[in-house]
Amino acid sequence: MTGAELLAYTRTDVLRDAATPYLWSDALIYRRLSEAQEIHARRTYSIIDETTTLTTEIGTSVYANEDTTLFILSATLSTSSADLSNYTRKAIPSHLLTNTGEPRIYTLDEATNKIRLYPVPDAEYTINLRIARLPLTSITSSTTPEIQARYHLDLAEYVAWRCLQDNDVDGQANKAAERHRVDWEQRVSDAKRELYRMQLGNNPRATSSWTGKRN
Repeated sequence: MTGAELLAYTRTDVLRDAATPYLWSDALIYRRLSEAQEIHARRTYSIIDETTTLTTEIGTSVYANEDTTLFILSATLSTSSADLSNYTRKAIPSHLLTNTGEPRIYTLDEATNKIRLYPVPDAEYTINLRIARLPLTSITSSTTPEIQARYHLDLAEYVAWRCLQDNDVDGQANKAAERHRVDWEQRVSDAKRELYRMQLGNNPRATSSWTGKRN
């Protein structure tokens, strides 16, 4: 679905804003659609990128991720088919903190958006990263949302919620806005659960832990 098609659906089918002059401009709806896509990506890890690589330097173990990187799902040496192990720093054997060699383990520091490799690289290695990331472009009439197509229409619920909420001068749109908010939150929660299940299999305990049994 293109941005133009999504705009038409949002305006006509969801907002019921078909008569000119429109209550909400195209620019505003596109901006809200882009906001919704970014929130969706942050909360569900719905945009997966397998094209990112990291080239190590001798003696350097810490590397900054791109600002658009939300999470590293896996890291694999270009010369191997086996993924590096993902550890928390506290779980790493102490001798690996200073050892040098071919990286076998990585940790993530979400506060600084950096990846740390163990042992410390003793040569130049290429590591292929599979990441969850933010959208790279805003939604416009000529672009297509970067989240998976089955979630495109979900974005309209966020737009309707925000637009009706902002335009609720006399309180008449409050109930409608709340319905769209609840629907948006449920759709994000369902997408989060669905995508996580695809990664880990149909494990009820894992799914419950990921979503916290809530939106």
